[in-house]
Amino acid sequence: MKLNLEKIPVLGSKFWKELGGKIPFWVMDDAAKGLMQDNQQKLWYKSAQYKKYKANEMRKFGRGKKKTGKGDKLSGYKAVSTDTHTQFVNMKLTGQMLNSLGVVEEGDTYVDMSFKPEHAGKIIGNRELGREIVGLNWKNIRKAKVEIIRELKKRQIEFIPKNIVITVGK
Repeated sequence: MKLNLEKIPVLGSKFWKELGGKIPFWVMDDAAKGLMQDNQQKLWYKSAQYKKYKANEMRKFGRGKKKTGKGDKLSGYKAVSTDTHTQFVNMKLTGQMLNSLGVVEEGDTYVDMSFKPEHAGKIIGNRELGREIVGLNWKNIRKAKVEIIRELKKRQIEFIPKNIVITVGK
């Protein structure tokens, strides 16, 4: 039987695209729990004013001189659903930035992922405040390793028969 060993470490673009499809969900799940991709967690908002606006669905505080009722949404947030969680930073005001993470390119041995370019300012601004969402934290690296090992084991079973007999001289 001929073993084609060079195919074992090359997992193929299909595998990497599938793995790349799982990673955004891991990052979003972490963000919802306040876990950043540099392993920091439960960070606090640095602006009390931003925190108040976020808790108020990015609305003005009431209408008229007496500020009664719910105010109108701020101009950048009209017709956009907003997250009101303010216990800790979850990076999900509108969810658009986190939802934009996706596969840019995949090959036989890699996957490249990126956020959409229009979110670069938010990513850099949050990085300057100590909130990192680019890259993978230890938990997500471990998940990726498990997926890779699972695929390697699956491929090993495909290429290597269960019983291998090696006879050395007689």
